[in-house]
Amino acid sequence: MDKKNHKKSGGYSYSVTMADIKKFRTLPVELRLKWLEEANRFLYYAMDEKAKKIREKLRKGQI
Repeated sequence: MDKKNHKKSGGYSYSVTMADIKKFRTLPVELRLKWLEEANRFLYYAMDEKAKKIREKLRKGQI
């Protein structure tokens, strides 16, 4: 994507290289799951209440 024509609408972005992905794949499953759990916990605490309610409905299959 041409970055100079990219308009940000807020939020954040995060990117990784193929080398990062390959390195992550070499980690033991326990470490990958721990990373995922920590990332989910961080995102949950960063969410506002409306987002938390939507997330919970998605988790329960209500929407």
